[in-house]
Amino acid sequence: MQSDTRYELPPERTTLLGYLCRRAHKTSILVEAEHLVEEDRGSELLVAVAHYCAAASVSYGRAYYQPRSSEVGDVHREPDPTTGVPVSAELLALTPAIVSRISAEGPAWSLVIDEQISGTTFGFGTLGMPAPSRFEFRAGRYSAGAAGTITTELIPLPGATRVRGHGLLDLSDSSGNRGTAALTKKGELTIEVGDITVRHRLR
Repeated sequence: MQSDTRYELPPERTTLLGYLCRRAHKTSILVEAEHLVEEDRGSELLVAVAHYCAAASVSYGRAYYQPRSSEVGDVHREPDPTTGVPVSAELLALTPAIVSRISAEGPAWSLVIDEQISGTTFGFGTLGMPAPSRFEFRAGRYSAGAAGTITTELIPLPGATRVRGHGLLDLSDSSGNRGTAALTKKGELTIEVGDITVRHRLR
């Protein structure tokens, strides 16, 4: 896998919350979809929300190091440099599970990610960290949600450990739309909402 994690894991080293905050610096996906709120195109907006939720939950590339631990109650705030959207990450608990909340506040919308890591799994040459997660997006009277488990996997390889993610999210919104977002280990994301099917590559 080609490394694209240098921003999320900068050379000066960062904390867990710093990593989560920078991982969520993909708010251009939502900024570019803001017009869909005014145009009442809920199904397309739900697709954009799903795209962001999946992208903000995973990394693909080299795992340069393990971020430093954060303490319960710590908050890391850092705006997305591409859009200027304020993003914050807060550590809510360490036991019995690592619970974090990531928030992004756009000009006319907000999105919250609640993520929980309760343990690790071992596969063929991989270490997995399943994270049951909930996502809530609000823009005026419109709201959208996503829920599911996104798993981060570490793959030890000669000379460098790699990181990737995969999982499935169930989607719904206040307009009555329903759908799914399926993410493979190769970074292939398929979003299905009603008659709409959209595919993205996240790495």
